[in-house]
Amino acid sequence: MKQVININRALKSERLLKALTGVSVAEFNTLLPSFDAAVTKSKREQKTNRKRAEGGGRKHTLLTSQHQLFFILFYLKCYPTFDLAGFFDVDRSRSWHWVQELLPILEKTLAWQVVLPKRKIRTVEEFMHHFPEIKDIFIDGTERPCNDPKGQSPTQALFRQAKKRAYGAQLGCNR
Repeated sequence: MKQVININRALKSERLLKALTGVSVAEFNTLLPSFDAAVTKSKREQKTNRKRAEGGGRKHTLLTSQHQLFFILFYLKCYPTFDLAGFFDVDRSRSWHWVQELLPILEKTLAWQVVLPKRKIRTVEEFMHHFPEIKDIFIDGTERPCNDPKGQSPTQALFRQAKKRAYGAQLGCNR
């Protein structure tokens, strides 16, 4: 099987691995045994109705835990689209499935190594409570229009009115 991504090259270069995954070679090698154990445990816990015997079907592109760890760290560092993540010689839907499978495994691994934060911050107020010395917060975001609900409902009427106001504001009209 042809290997599209040569992760061995990245693992030999501190600078390249840090650019692709955000971790050093030493950190990667420290994380790998725990990640491998978590992958093995996850596979044992999966109970699916197989159509083929284990090992049947197309050969997986991410053959080892090393490849899987590299992929999920690459995804988290670079946050590529699934089309781009599909550059690992798979369809974009497969790369989406990998993220869904590997992200919880990585979280378990980091929890085992006791390197996860103790809290999840969900609101600005909660953030300010934990970090009172912070003066300013900048949140970068893009407002995007959403599709109208279908049918004749009160919700649809509200959307239509809001859309008319937004369109009128773009034209410089006050309606």
